[in-house]
Amino acid sequence: RFNEEKYVNVSRETLEEIMYKIIFCDLDGTLLKDDKTLPEENAKAISYALSKGVKFVLCSGRSNMSLDVLNEQLGLVKENNYTVAFNGSTIYENVSKKKLINHLLKGEYGSEVLDILRQYPVNVLAYENEKLWCDKPTDRIKRYAKNSFIPYYVTEDLRELVSQDFSKIIAISDNEKLSQIQQACNSCGLTEKVGVFFSGEDILEFNPYNIDKGTGVKDLLEKINIDPSEAIAIGDNFNDIPMIENVGMGVAVKNGVDEIKSVANYVTENDNNHNAVAEVIQKFI
Repeated sequence: RFNEEKYVNVSRETLEEIMYKIIFCDLDGTLLKDDKTLPEENAKAISYALSKGVKFVLCSGRSNMSLDVLNEQLGLVKENNYTVAFNGSTIYENVSKKKLINHLLKGEYGSEVLDILRQYPVNVLAYENEKLWCDKPTDRIKRYAKNSFIPYYVTEDLRELVSQDFSKIIAISDNEKLSQIQQACNSCGLTEKVGVFFSGEDILEFNPYNIDKGTGVKDLLEKINIDPSEAIAIGDNFNDIPMIENVGMGVAVKNGVDEIKSVANYVTENDNNHNAVAEVIQKFI
């Protein structure tokens, strides 16, 4: 699908001839299959892109601890390679782990978020000091930690833990309950201080205000001196929309939500279970 309003004077053929220098890619629902495994064809395609001098940057809501595992698996732990974690809040070098950007959610808002979440039967987690915390470990939380490739820690008082600046809070439940929570956050004005958005059908996130994958992409491109027109971004969900809107070629995978497809320059023919990322690399690299 071609976004004619964004590139009113540029043909599809011209876009496909652009020499792209960098690819930003979401993980869950995009690079990874539904069972959280990495398709071999995607890995091969990424290796090919790297061999052509194209940077491949994981851009995810996941933590840097989780993304380090995938970086190793994909051969991305090299000099001058980078990762965008926590929905754009953290940008770091893959080898040194040096953080170029590290936005935190203010501790003064932690209690406000928890006050709302505790009114609903949802699972609550928080990332603080590069660890994943919960106060009531459930099967859903254990599954989330396993899929994220990181351990979880239990605290008796999650409220005290988020009273200091921290990375983010996550609520896990069915989509209907999470939608009610999002509406409640809008009604009480919390969304004017905290970024509240879906990163999956059953995951609602609370992040630093006005920070998202779009700001993460812009910040990194500026630091490494690559023009947005030379960048590709691939995603599937609401939190990926700012990312694909801030590059020259914004791609939505076939299984993506309608909202991201409506603003994408290209929608893949294949879904995340059938090598959608490999399709993008074959087509544009």
